[in-house]
Amino acid sequence: MDTNKIIQQLVQGRELTNKLRDAQFHDSGEDLVIRICNTFSNTLSILRNCNGRKSQDSGDSSLKDPRGSYKRRKCVASRTNISSALTDDGYAWRKYGQKQILNANHPRSYYRCTHKTEQGCQATKQVQKIQDDPPKYETIYSGHHTCKNTLNPCHHSTSNHSSLLISFSLEQEGKQNYKPITYNNGSDYLC
Repeated sequence: MDTNKIIQQLVQGRELTNKLRDAQFHDSGEDLVIRICNTFSNTLSILRNCNGRKSQDSGDSSLKDPRGSYKRRKCVASRTNISSALTDDGYAWRKYGQKQILNANHPRSYYRCTHKTEQGCQATKQVQKIQDDPPKYETIYSGHHTCKNTLNPCHHSTSNHSSLLISFSLEQEGKQNYKPITYNNGSDYLC
């Protein structure tokens, strides 16, 4: 088996799927494209990191270390995202730690899927600010979500409007009574 050709084809497939995702972000099939991307990433990770190793699923979950102790060997798919702002990925995360990293200006935060306890989801992420001006954040996702995400992710709005009108009008004898709502920034909105 020519592993390099397999990896090359999977990388190309992942890149094309990412382009499709970026071009079709308003489509309802976005979830499917994200799952395809995750499949490519997981397969690449398995091929790169676990080639020639005994599988966890073969029944032998621990491997003997030459010094006599047992170590558990894990192959977990991971992907890295670098962005200029912290973005919502549509999943519910729970922060479980923060650590100052040697030779880094900012601490690294550790998150796990909120559904770990009730649904057994093993997805985790690490977030660290890697640059101040302009700000850049590195997010490392490990594993993939096996949970049924109860959040309704709203990554992209189909509307180009930046405001939302909510009406709390009271109709009395055919007349509507409008009351302004003031938000923290001092702007008045008629409702």
